Amino acid sequence: MVLLGVLCVLPSLQARRMRDVFAEMPDSVLELLTRNNRLDCIDFIENNMTARVRNAMDDYSELKALNDTYLQLQLTAASRVEMKLLTVSDSVQYVCMVRTYAGPVEESTVAFYTADWQPLPASAHWREPHYDDFWVRSDTVSAEAWKEMKRRVDFRLVKASLSPDEEALELTLQLGTLEEKEKEAVLPFTRPLRYRWSAASRRFE
Repeated sequence: MVLLGVLCVLPSLQARRMRDVFAEMPDSVLELLTRNNRLDCIDFIENNMTARVRNAMDDYSELKALNDTYLQLQLTAASRVEMKLLTVSDSVQYVCMVRTYAGPVEESTVAFYTADWQPLPASAHWREPHYDDFWVRSDTVSAEAWKEMKRRVDFRLVKASLSPDEEALELTLQLGTLEEKEKEAVLPFTRPLRYRWSAASRRFE
């Protein structure tokens, strides 16, 4: 009987699925969507239908992707949200939320929550990169040309994206304010930054 009791408890200690975490999210986290909106989105996408609902701004939001650990939501025409469940232990997960805004150059914010939506300090779970981290120096470029190249990027905007299949976060320096020829000249000297989640340190590293 004791063994049976333990077995009955085990499912409650298992890792949760994104569909359930999204459904139970407080309305205050994404104010445009109510719980009924979120439940409708889940129902639609799980039945291979377009998961599009009318939001609180009398506009439309659409759930674009959903699996056990990942979600992508087009919240408005100019903003989207990604969420990823991150492993902390067998029974504990965190939620990483990336919000990306198009203005028209994309820029993202990164936030962290417990699986029951208590906010976590972002600085405890990743180090926001410095501007210089995105650049790859070449010996073929003079110091003056290098300085001028970096100076051209007036707005230091960064886009973040989460992997649907891995516990990974990628950051890309946005060059949208540059003319096309300037982009072509600058792009080979920039690089995306890829972070992997460490359950041991509870950080993206």
